[in-house]
Amino acid sequence: MSWLRGLCLILAFVSLTALAHAGPPACSPDIVGSWTGQVLDGDQIKKLHTEFSTGSGELTGTYHVEDPDGGYDGTLTDFTPSGACAGQFVWHDRDGTGVVRVDFRPDRDRFDGEWGDEAPFRNHIFTGRRYRPVPVS
Repeated sequence: MSWLRGLCLILAFVSLTALAHAGPPACSPDIVGSWTGQVLDGDQIKKLHTEFSTGSGELTGTYHVEDPDGGYDGTLTDFTPSGACAGQFVWHDRDGTGVVRVDFRPDRDRFDGEWGDEAPFRNHIFTGRRYRPVPVS
């Protein structure tokens, strides 16, 4: 009987690992690319540029936070889905590491999110709208 319990534990671990490292969500083709939004950084709302990609086979991202000193860059890794086109990333930048939750709207023209250290903090915004450069004539 103990071998059966051990087998069940192994299968449960494999299933959870597969879920945690699932491929990109079905909506990925609609969200890959450039986004412009806002982020709460310190006590200020700052301009945020985010780029999502599936080049590695997983949904990942990079971002740039603008500030008077030129800003800083970060990465988004380890996407874990939590809905049809929503989930959580691990963020990495000069200030450390934490989590950011994002939820893409059904028409895929924007996402809303919040970020934090071990869990997203309420009102710590991380948002984006589809970046479309203005044509120059």
